[in-house]
Amino acid sequence: MKYVIIFLTLIITSFSSLANVIISNTRVIYPEDQKETTVQLINRGTSPALIQAWLDENDPNSTPETAQVPFLLTPPVVKIEGDSGQQLRIRFTGAAGSLPQNKESVYYLNVLDIPPKQENLDGKNLMQIAIKSRIKVFYRPANLKIAVSDLHTYLSFNAQGNQLIASNNAPYFASIATISAHGKALIREPVMIAPFSTLTIGTTEPVSGGQALDILLVDDYGSYQKYSLTTK
Repeated sequence: MKYVIIFLTLIITSFSSLANVIISNTRVIYPEDQKETTVQLINRGTSPALIQAWLDENDPNSTPETAQVPFLLTPPVVKIEGDSGQQLRIRFTGAAGSLPQNKESVYYLNVLDIPPKQENLDGKNLMQIAIKSRIKVFYRPANLKIAVSDLHTYLSFNAQGNQLIASNNAPYFASIATISAHGKALIREPVMIAPFSTLTIGTTEPVSGGQALDILLVDDYGSYQKYSLTTK
């Protein structure tokens, strides 16, 4: 029997309808002053599921063997019974102060739902899909100078034709679900602006200085918060 597994990666923005095992969070915040943080997995199917999980530094092609991160994730492999759940524990194992102390750092949690081997299919070709979900893990230093709820006040947008030059002067990652003007979306997909950095964002139509924008920011809980800004 030919046995082929295809891997499908999902970046989680909402619960996947394809995977039996889902991650209850859409993002994870790891405060520096906590010993560990947890992530809840839920098996919505009726059959047991085998899960493999690991963290990486923004490498979608990473594997548990190649990923090098200052975190310990347990359990790395676990069987989750149908209609049941399992917690993953993430513990920072790096040296104190080894990550930037003036801004967040981001990592990615991978959860691979490995399909069970089908029985009584000898002599038949078989293709199965192993679904890999990925969500962001933000490591947040304890002594950042501003509140995360004020993030939007540290964002600015410079209009340049069919581009917006977005500046983030906050110590937090700015995850923007959409940018719109007069009810029309200006970007085709979400963007994330790193702390203390700028990002050039292509727009679906020209923008001008003094133009009102509505942005949807993703907060710590995965909810959208709407703010109105004006371009420069």
